[in-house]
Amino acid sequence: LTPTLLESLKLSAKSRIAFCRSDIGDAESQASVFSASRTACGFNVRIVLHLAGILKDQIFSRQNWGDIVQVLKPKVCGLSTLWRHYSSTAHRLVLFSSVVSLFGNVGQTSYAAANGFLDGFASQRKNIISINWGPWNAGMHELLETKLSRGLSASH
Repeated sequence: LTPTLLESLKLSAKSRIAFCRSDIGDAESQASVFSASRTACGFNVRIVLHLAGILKDQIFSRQNWGDIVQVLKPKVCGLSTLWRHYSSTAHRLVLFSSVVSLFGNVGQTSYAAANGFLDGFASQRKNIISINWGPWNAGMHELLETKLSRGLSASH
């Protein structure tokens, strides 16, 4: 979310919006983030958006365990952290997943697995929805375009 988009959301919403940017995969540091956001906003959290993700495109046989963990951590550990802090208070948890978990993509095995975890977790709970986004014109899509503009293969 850009500052401009966030500001327009605040202006058009009939409720308060808090935007917290942090390493959601680091569970220990998150307790203070959640506490501070609740205190600063003075309201109960109703909807939580889980937008975390890292791309590290590479053929699976060339990946090492560190590469895999780096991609899984924000999605899987992040969801675990959010669930632990908000499962009893939030009415809805919205997970930003990817169509890669449904269709696959060369070089994105770890990313597909991470998003597949989100989809599976959401399918077992009524108050969670997982949205399988396609390519974006911002964010991870920009990262892919940068790789392509440098002449690197998007799948290696």
